Amino acid sequence: MNVITHEEYANAVIAGVDLAQQPTGGGRVMAQVLLSCYNGDSFQLDVVDLCNLDQENYEIAITIIRGRYEVRCEPQDMIENGSKIFRELWDQWGQLELTERAKRSCPDCSNGKIYENDDDEVGVYCTRCKGSGRICRCSN
Repeated sequence: MNVITHEEYANAVIAGVDLAQQPTGGGRVMAQVLLSCYNGDSFQLDVVDLCNLDQENYEIAITIIRGRYEVRCEPQDMIENGSKIFRELWDQWGQLELTERAKRSCPDCSNGKIYENDDDEVGVYCTRCKGSGRICRCSN
């Protein structure tokens, strides 16, 4: 097996970021790959989720994982404005963070707010989830 080159790793990170910025199932999986390579203490890849990628995106994900190990560079350092882009991915996919992953959407509100009717633009904070929109899976 040939070692991943700096260029192959950088190209995979660029392609991975493009997919991870999309609000899709594939985007979610690629976000897990990228964010776990970026900060493994806060994000971890569910390896089974790789099965949700098509062949091309699976190969991109594997190149990112191998590149992180073989090139010995963090993925954000492989692309221009990488730190900013990865902070944005963190914000976009925050529900994948380990502290959030075990939570589910609050059934009583809409992203932390309760609206009196569908036309209401100003809601009140949900007391069940304290405005977070997410609750522990063990909560009823």
